[in-house]
Amino acid sequence: MTTQNIRFLAKTANLYYKEGLSQAEIAKRLCTSRASVGRALKTAEEMGYIRVVFDFPAESHFGIDLERQIESAFGLKEVIIADETTSSSPVPVADEAALYLARSMKNHYSVGIAWGRTMEAIIHSFDKNDLHKDIKFSDIEIIPFTGTAVPSTANVKELRLTYSSLLSSRFAEILKGRSYPFPAPLYVRSKNVRDILLKEPEIDAILQRGRNCDVAVFGVGMISETSSITALDPELTASILDLTKQGAVGEIMGHAFDAQGNSVPNEVSSRIIGISLENLKKIPQRIAVVYGKEKAQAIRAVCRSKLANVLITDTQTAFSLLESEE
Repeated sequence: MTTQNIRFLAKTANLYYKEGLSQAEIAKRLCTSRASVGRALKTAEEMGYIRVVFDFPAESHFGIDLERQIESAFGLKEVIIADETTSSSPVPVADEAALYLARSMKNHYSVGIAWGRTMEAIIHSFDKNDLHKDIKFSDIEIIPFTGTAVPSTANVKELRLTYSSLLSSRFAEILKGRSYPFPAPLYVRSKNVRDILLKEPEIDAILQRGRNCDVAVFGVGMISETSSITALDPELTASILDLTKQGAVGEIMGHAFDAQGNSVPNEVSSRIIGISLENLKKIPQRIAVVYGKEKAQAIRAVCRSKLANVLITDTQTAFSLLESEE
């Protein structure tokens, strides 16, 4: 290679790596094409003139390696592992979920959200950390996946202020976007009532918006006495717990599923007004935000069945997932 060619490589690399110019800007300055700039940078790297050194803290390498292992094991688009999360506070995973949403949102995006304490924490994190101030996007829609009101049968202490229609309104306000009211209860006492309500044009319209979302954000629960699905109707707790005998390993928005991610029919699910697991699976970007090593089996089912293609969890849960693969 001639001295002139080496000089061109050196100048191109200096402008790109030291001065921070884009390849298009370098091409304009040096009166060449963008393709020539790209080839020059590649040649310089191949010839050993450019050496890329990663000098991040050691713990960040560890986290990335663990994320890549889980991505590979479950065929996920991305895994993000937060610091340790306590059972009483979802803040670490909520912070990571908020950051992920901030960097992945685009103009004209529609984001569907579930209900629950973790979802509320994500929205609070977005607001608390002023993430909306550092990103540029417009025309964002926030869609509630389930009905509006907490039912009179519910354990209100568990569900108060965390249903998705209220959360969608708060999130849209933070993002200066739009939200849509869900003109129906979250849960009704009769399947017949649910079927009648689903025929209402306004309810059908909001469900259709949910099915057409670009992004879905949701949590994953267990089938247990303390889960959200049993909180909806304490009178049905015994029958809900019996779902484990039918193979149920977890629930999403009140819909129980088995180890293959298939719906497990039950009385509560048949009375919930919201999108189904089948609808959820058709949304392009499906973000499960979940933690707790006791949920490893449920998370595994969600990832394996492609109910989620992005997972945000914590370190302890991540290790539990890998252990369940061995």
